[in-house]
Amino acid sequence: MYRSLFKHEWSLMWKSKKNVFFIIFLFLLMAGYCFIVLPDSKTVHALDHEELEESIITNEPLIKSRLEKGYTGQNSFTKQAAYHMFTADNDRYSRLLYAYENDQASRYLQLKMLEPGYGISTFKMFEGSTYPYMDRMHFDYYTMMRYQALLNDERTLTFASLEQKTAVQLLEQLFMVGGPFLLFVAIYFSSDVLIRDRSHATLKQGFPISWYHTINVKSGVAFLYTLVVTLTLIGVGILMMIPLYGLGSFQLSIPYLTSYNDVALEQYDYMSVSEFLLQSVIFLVILLFLFVRLSMSASLLFKKSWLVMGSLTILLLFERVLRDRTSDTVFGVDVGYLPQTYFDFGKVVAHEMNYLFLTDSISFARGIIILGVLIMIVEAINWGLCKIRSKQRFFA
Repeated sequence: MYRSLFKHEWSLMWKSKKNVFFIIFLFLLMAGYCFIVLPDSKTVHALDHEELEESIITNEPLIKSRLEKGYTGQNSFTKQAAYHMFTADNDRYSRLLYAYENDQASRYLQLKMLEPGYGISTFKMFEGSTYPYMDRMHFDYYTMMRYQALLNDERTLTFASLEQKTAVQLLEQLFMVGGPFLLFVAIYFSSDVLIRDRSHATLKQGFPISWYHTINVKSGVAFLYTLVVTLTLIGVGILMMIPLYGLGSFQLSIPYLTSYNDVALEQYDYMSVSEFLLQSVIFLVILLFLFVRLSMSASLLFKKSWLVMGSLTILLLFERVLRDRTSDTVFGVDVGYLPQTYFDFGKVVAHEMNYLFLTDSISFARGIIILGVLIMIVEAINWGLCKIRSKQRFFA
C-alpha cells in the first residue's frame, strides 16, 4: 500500500501543470542566462580591450608630437615626463592585447597583475555598503589570491576561468548567491502536496494508512521530486556551459578569510572548489528536506497553498531582511545559532557569512548540528499536528 501511494503521488507530481510550467520557466531562465546574458556580460576580471586599443591610438600622436618637438623630459611644474608615461602605457597595453589575441592566458594574467589597480575595485562598487573601505580591501585581497591560484596551476588557466565563466565556477557562483532561490524551489513544489487532496477528500481518506505515515510518504515524494528536478536542471546547465567555456577544474583553489578581526593578506587561506561544492550539496539536501517537512506543517495549519508558500518564503528571507552587519546578533541571539543564517548556505561554506557579521561563530559543522536539531523539532511538531488536526478534521 505504501508503494501504491508513493507511485500515485509521484505521478501527480510529474503531471502537475503548476510544476511542469515552473520547470519550463526555470529551464528557459537558465538557457537565456547561458546563451544570451553570460556571453555579453563584462566581468570585473577582464580588461576593456576596445578601450585599450583606443588609448593606444590616442597616445600615438601625442608620443610622436613630443618626440618631434624634443619634449621628452620632465615638466618643470609637475615633475612628470608625459612622453615616457604615454610610451610606457602603450607598451603595457600592446603586450596585454597581444597576449589576449594570441590566447596566452597565463601571460595575460601576469601582465594584468602588473597593471596599476589591477584589483579592478572602485569605491563606486561599494556604495551603500556598511563598511565600504573594508569591503573594497577584502575584494582586492580576494581577487589577488584568486589570480595567484590560477597562476599556480596553469593547467586550469584559460580566459574563461579568469573571468569565472567555466561550468564549475558558475556552479560555485550559483551556490554562493542563489542558495535561497534553490530552497524556494522546494517550497513551490511542496506547497500543495497535502492541500490538493482536499479536492478528492473521499478518495484520499480511503487509504488504509495512518495520517502521519501518509504525510511522511507525501514528504518523501516531494523531497525526491525536488531533488531530482534541481540536480537535473543543474546538470543540464553544466552541459550547456561546457561547449561554451569548458568544464573547469574541481581542484581549483578559492580563497577565504580565516580571521575577522582585521582584513589582511596573511589572514587568507585556500579551499578547493570540490570541497566547497561537496559541503554546499550536503547543506542543499538537508535544507530541501527541511523545507518540505516545514511545508507539511504549514499545510496542516493553514490548509491554503498560497498561505503555505507565502509563510515559508517569509521564513526563508527572514535572515536577509533582518541582516545587520553592525551586529552579530538578532534579537539577542548570536547569528551562528540561528537556523536562518544557514539558509544562505553557499556564503556559509565560503566563510563569507562570517565576514559579513565579523564573527567566527558560523561554521559548516555547527550548521549541520543546528539544522539537524531543527529537523527533529519540526518532526515533533508534525507528529503533534497530526494528532490535533486529524485526517477527518483536515478534510472537513
